[in-house]
Amino acid sequence: DNFRSLTRDAGKLIHKDLPFETLHVEAKVAREMFQHNRYKLEMIERKASQNMEGIVMLHRTSFCFQYEITAAHNLQTNQSELIRRFQGVSLPVHL
Repeated sequence: DNFRSLTRDAGKLIHKDLPFETLHVEAKVAREMFQHNRYKLEMIERKASQNMEGIVMLHRTSFCFQYEITAAHNLQTNQSELIRRFQGVSLPVHL
C-alpha cells in the first residue's frame, strides 16, 4: 500500500512536466553520496574516466509515462538514523 501511495505521488509530479535538475559534482563528492551503493560507485568510476559529452538524459518529468515504485532499501548509518532509498521503474512516453 505504501508503494502505491508513493507511486501515485510520483505520477502527480510526472504530470506537472517539471524539469529535472542536473547536479554536477566532482567524482569525490559522488563517491561520498553513493558510498552505500557499490553499483553506483562502479558507474561513477566508469563515468569519471570518460568524457561526459554525448550522454542522453531526460530533461522533463513529462517524458516519463508509466512509473512504479518497486523497492525500498534501508541504509542505516548509525543506530539512531534510518535512511531509506526508494527504487522505481519508468517507461518513456515514446514506448
